[in-house]
Amino acid sequence: MAIRYLKMVLLLCVSFQVLLIGIQNFANLDQAYALVAYVTSNADHVAYPNSSFPALTSPFLIWMALGAILIGSFETQKPASKLTDEDCP
Repeated sequence: MAIRYLKMVLLLCVSFQVLLIGIQNFANLDQAYALVAYVTSNADHVAYPNSSFPALTSPFLIWMALGAILIGSFETQKPASKLTDEDCP
């Protein structure tokens, strides 16, 4: 019985953390865009100079990637926020 409540508390803490990260990314949208643009441009790849993926420099594709990141961060917290006592065996 105690392990059930421990699981619920752990899932709620993870859900809250993911929600805060999503809110922080949304609040700092310009910095998030700049970071995604930097990473997808393959700039300063010293350890792996030859990438298997092409560099993305199109603003549309970078916004799409950032949108997927933001949607993913908000969607991952939903299952844990709907958790009930019957969901944790």
